[in-house]
Amino acid sequence: MNVDLLITELEPGGAERCCAALAEFLHRRKVGVRVISLGPRPSAGKAALVARLESEKIPVHFLNATRRTPPWTVRKRLMALVSTRVPDVAQGFLWHANWMGGSVYPQLLVPFFAGVRVKEPRQWRAWLSRGWIQRSKKIICVSQDVADWCHRVEGAPLSKLVVIPNGITLREDESLTSDPRFSTTDRILLFVGRLVKQKGIDGLMSHAQRLLEELPEHRLVFLGDG
Repeated sequence: MNVDLLITELEPGGAERCCAALAEFLHRRKVGVRVISLGPRPSAGKAALVARLESEKIPVHFLNATRRTPPWTVRKRLMALVSTRVPDVAQGFLWHANWMGGSVYPQLLVPFFAGVRVKEPRQWRAWLSRGWIQRSKKIICVSQDVADWCHRVEGAPLSKLVVIPNGITLREDESLTSDPRFSTTDRILLFVGRLVKQKGIDGLMSHAQRLLEELPEHRLVFLGDG
């Protein structure tokens, strides 16, 4: 079986890490997986995921699209690459990958599964999403909240929506256990993600003081960049 994983770019981020982890999972189970990035190869300081994939001998392809690259040019590049080895199934990660993947893979009779990770507030994107929603076999959402948004705002049929939360690899984080601000009796409220408004960080901060007053045995921990 051959699988394509299509993503907008491969600089380290939540979607990108999940894409790489899925590629490694499939590869280790002898599935012929290929990762395709619409964007260019990340710079040396941001290429950790690419290095990890290539060390596993997983094929990684870059279509070198930038903000100035016309969409029809990106589509032509993707079509040419996919035609060299038409997969059995393909999955998209992030909006641009869903848009491009939805216009290429179904035309080659490849079942395409879109991936939605955030509630897209831009109305023009919601309107354009209806095209790849119609052509996708299923739409994989990371939460029920996102799935509800896809149905209510973007018109995705309930029959196409599937909720699969992000998977993570658990490990012992010594930075928490060795931090003198914590004790063994503390309970942790953990936020993991980019520290940007889109992730709801502003809403959480506006309620943080009241939350911690009501839960004095807890500590609020933020883990992420931004």
